[in-house]
Amino acid sequence: MSIIYIDVETTGLAPERHEVIEIGWVDGDRSGRYIVPHIGITADPEALRINKYNERGLWDRSLWDEPDRIADLANRLEGKTLAGCNPRFDAAFLSRLFGWEPWHYRLLDVQSYASAVLGELVPLSASDLYAEYSGRGHALTEPDHTALSDALFAQGLHRAAVIEMTNYRRLGKVLRSIG
Repeated sequence: MSIIYIDVETTGLAPERHEVIEIGWVDGDRSGRYIVPHIGITADPEALRINKYNERGLWDRSLWDEPDRIADLANRLEGKTLAGCNPRFDAAFLSRLFGWEPWHYRLLDVQSYASAVLGELVPLSASDLYAEYSGRGHALTEPDHTALSDALFAQGLHRAAVIEMTNYRRLGKVLRSIG
């Protein structure tokens, strides 16, 4: 089973009222971004400010992807582990958009995992994790509430956390060996 890193930008926080406007994904060394056709009638102004909706011109219909291209994403997700920073949020919106859940039932919350590697019981914010892991020498895409950048951040953060966990395991073995 493989992992696909995903991030969804929306017109608000409630999948039953708000819409997906942008999807970013990273699958191995391939990545993509879709601008989803949307109406935006129930858009939360704060959500649009955070994801830079107006600033990036996402209202421009000429940027919107065709529905069949977005359906191709559902096929790409089939059977894969959906990963990201708060993938339950993304999954709820994608499930509503696609009308089904093609991905594996188990989700990977990279933000929680990376926080736990640092000894944190409660997940740190994406910006705090970026600062912490970048400060340890890991090259990460800075999270900025745009779908593709945030999906790339999730992939890089997962790699960095796995490297850090591997280093901790090695250190534990060395410490046990010297008594």
